[in-house]
Amino acid sequence: MAVVGFDHRIRRANSPFARLVGRGVEELRGTHILDITHPDDRRASQVAARRARSRRGSSTVTKRYLTPGGDEVWVRINISLLRDRSGAPLCALSQAEEVGEERRLRQRVLELDRLRIALAESNEAMLRAGSVPELLERACRIAVEQGGMHMAWVGVPDSDGWVQLVASFGGSNGYLDGLRISIRDDIPDGLGPVGLAARSLRPEVFQDVSGDDRFAPWMPRAGRAGFDGVGALPLLNGDHLHGIMAVYAKEPGFFYPDRLALLQRLADNVAFAWRALDSRARAETRALAVRERLRRLDHVIERTGGATCVLSVELELVQANPAFCQMLGTTEVEVRGHSLLEFVHPDDRRLLRRGQRRLARHPEGGVTHLEHRLVQASGQVVHVLASATTMPPLEDGVTHLAWQAQNITAQRAAEAAATRRSAQQAAIAELGREALGRQDLEGLLQHACDLLVEQMGVDCTSLMRWQPGRGCFRLVAGTGWDRGRLGAATVPGGTRSEAGFALRWPTPVVVPDLRRETRFRDPLLTDRLQLRSGVAVAIHPGDQPYGVLAVHTRELRSITPDDVNFLEGVGHLLAAAVARQQAEEQLQRLALHDTLTGLPNRSLLVERIALGLSRLERERGRLAVMFLDLDRFKVVNDSLGHSVGDDVLREVASRLRAILRPSDTVARLGGDEFVVVAEDLQSEEVAMMVAERLARAVEPPMQVDSGELVVTASVGAVTTSDPRALAEDLLRDADIAMYRAKATGGRAAVRFQPSMREVFGDRVQVEADLHRALRNGEFTVHYQPIFSLQTGIVRGAEALMRWQHPIRGLVPPGDFIPLAEETGAILEIGEWVLREACRTAAGWADNGEAAEISVNLSTRQLQDPRIVDQVAAALTDHLLAPERLTLEITETAVLADSLAAVSALAGISRLGVRLAVDDFGTGYSSVSHLKRFQLHQLKLDRGFVNGLDRDPKDAAIVDGLIRLAHAVGLEAAAEGVERAEQLAKLRELGCDLAQGFLMARPAPAAEFQAIWERRERC
Repeated sequence: MAVVGFDHRIRRANSPFARLVGRGVEELRGTHILDITHPDDRRASQVAARRARSRRGSSTVTKRYLTPGGDEVWVRINISLLRDRSGAPLCALSQAEEVGEERRLRQRVLELDRLRIALAESNEAMLRAGSVPELLERACRIAVEQGGMHMAWVGVPDSDGWVQLVASFGGSNGYLDGLRISIRDDIPDGLGPVGLAARSLRPEVFQDVSGDDRFAPWMPRAGRAGFDGVGALPLLNGDHLHGIMAVYAKEPGFFYPDRLALLQRLADNVAFAWRALDSRARAETRALAVRERLRRLDHVIERTGGATCVLSVELELVQANPAFCQMLGTTEVEVRGHSLLEFVHPDDRRLLRRGQRRLARHPEGGVTHLEHRLVQASGQVVHVLASATTMPPLEDGVTHLAWQAQNITAQRAAEAAATRRSAQQAAIAELGREALGRQDLEGLLQHACDLLVEQMGVDCTSLMRWQPGRGCFRLVAGTGWDRGRLGAATVPGGTRSEAGFALRWPTPVVVPDLRRETRFRDPLLTDRLQLRSGVAVAIHPGDQPYGVLAVHTRELRSITPDDVNFLEGVGHLLAAAVARQQAEEQLQRLALHDTLTGLPNRSLLVERIALGLSRLERERGRLAVMFLDLDRFKVVNDSLGHSVGDDVLREVASRLRAILRPSDTVARLGGDEFVVVAEDLQSEEVAMMVAERLARAVEPPMQVDSGELVVTASVGAVTTSDPRALAEDLLRDADIAMYRAKATGGRAAVRFQPSMREVFGDRVQVEADLHRALRNGEFTVHYQPIFSLQTGIVRGAEALMRWQHPIRGLVPPGDFIPLAEETGAILEIGEWVLREACRTAAGWADNGEAAEISVNLSTRQLQDPRIVDQVAAALTDHLLAPERLTLEITETAVLADSLAAVSALAGISRLGVRLAVDDFGTGYSSVSHLKRFQLHQLKLDRGFVNGLDRDPKDAAIVDGLIRLAHAVGLEAAAEGVERAEQLAKLRELGCDLAQGFLMARPAPAAEFQAIWERRERC
């Protein structure tokens, strides 16, 4: 590290920097930085310094320093500025890191990359060499010009072991004149790198010849030639030595492993090309001999009447007579020199090879007979019965094969036609058996299309179903179409399509060439699918046509009577299968649909769910099951009669069908229960949007005999993307979610959560647990403080029940109170809560002041004729003053206006107990009801309090409710206060009482007593 002033002089340097540039620390002080910088790098150093001064941050440069001895030191410099407190630059800080070894390694990699590129480019040049001398001369030139060698030569050892020079390149300076090199190990001339490489068949390198005694015989020459390193690379022909390539380098240590490996690749390429040239020369020699031999056989071949040719043992066509060329539809000039295998059908080439090997093993075995196929130049296949025999070799020693063939195409065509007819008859019989036992018509239709491709060898099959309402066909099965078009593609009727014409034509429609057809036009077949020939038949399962079955090929093809008969047979079978399915569908519809609404019943619903789950295995998306139940539908039946109830159910079914997609299913399970199944949904959120639409669709007023009727619905929804799910499990979970919606008051849509199953999953078990819980002491009561907003002091508490289930843990009231009310267990539980709250509150007295207690009273309890006596007994048994007890009732209880409720509220008022209306503002209470009953308090619903400080509309509603309460002489109490802003707004509006998490959470009795005794404030 060094500190450099803006005058470029070193102010301070540490010892590592001094060692790096070969100077002392004190010696560097005051030295101009450019004086120790290599002259070629001074400008780059100045640019980096200016760049560092012109911007914040640092600047980096790679350059060379010079040591006093003149050695170059490569370094990477990071320059940054040192600034004073005001930010003004003081000097530059240079941090240096030596990168010489890194650059040397990089340079070596670059050299190797250049050598690899040169080697790759040189391969083609060597392979184009026309002779061995030209090849070896090019190899030496490449080693010098592209491989960086000083000199290169190639030699071949003679029978005495002396290496004879055959090619060279480079500055030898007389080194090669009279050079003596041997591959023997018993003389000094054979101990150099060339001799060692020849004997070991491995590359040999002398990195520094001046220090190696083995190179002594050639050292005088080496001094004149100016090289220090020598390498010898064996050129191998298999495991034998073909020759040796010697390369020379100017500096010692030149042949490091990577460079030597690349040079060895060069030598391997030279050896390969050498072998190829030798092989080519030998082949040309053999070809001359073969041509001479065949010249003498010409007159024999030409006089033979059958298809005859002469082959090499490798099946190369040497000579062919006119009959053979006529069979292939070509000329002798076009086939000569080609392999017979090129004209043999690909499926038969292995058979011909096997016959060739048999003749090669047993040339004296006589004649080999083979039946195979030839392919003419036009693509036509010819069946032949061929015989091959080994011809005696002539004086050149080359063996040939004589091949003769007889055309048996017509015979095999007749046999194939008979076989095809038999196979088609068997296929129709099998398809008939499958049609009788298979219930899946769609799968049967597709299987029939696949069978037609297999048996007829066509490219495209299609089954078009007629859509009379739309005047077109729909593709329901087929092969050769894009996968996405099956079930979606449509084809026009009439003469605008082949299918439309075939549907009206009494017999099969045979089309030899679609492009020349005049009876109809079908651009889909001719232009888009590029089809040429085909045949189509109509399918008539009864009085009404079902559709058209057709097959097509992309090439022109003759449609035989057998093809037409087979297609007709398949069409008749499919017509019978369609007729049977239509009859079964009619019966099944009667068995699987609700007679009142026409919707699917439970059996069909379960099938639809299972089918939707199976589609999840191959399609992405989610399946949703939504359970819809009408709220308080029993009231409609009881008050208006079952005929009106039936009208309502039919109207609900119609409304649900109207808002759903055609692919969705809506079913009626019985009573007022409906289930909707929706597939291909993207998320649970989308499913809930659908569920909410279902709930809203029920709500618009309905016209019935007695006038206008409004009903609401509760919806539970569950979704899955698991194809292994079970229909019954999904129905159960959706039912559970629906009960959860009813528990919240109905007229809502609720998404299923696994935790719901614990409370709603087994309603019988939960009901039993409720009765057991009371006996086992599992219920507890927590108390939430209620504060006076005028004094800020706690005035009392609301009793809130909790269920400590031994397995499920703490169960909130919302998860079991609705079920308790529905089953009637709320009567026993409510009485226990009332007595427990009164017992506990009786002990809350301090200095003459006593806390008030509020207890919720359910609608079912108000219907109980014993309720007034139960309240009186609770007060008497625990010596609690009546005015300290407030019973909270819902707006529903006030609105019910039943004789039992009116009587109970009057009796409770006579006891001196205070009455409060809970969740006021969410129901339909009117001022007349507030005047009718002796109420003392209105409790504002938490939904209005939550938006009090944010939503002006909520603030206006709360203000109006508080004014209403005060106007009729009642206290106003607010629930759910959770923010200080809400509390401040309530005080501003004149609210009397408040409770919520902001002031205190519900707590056990002992904790509330401590709050009461401290007179905590809000």
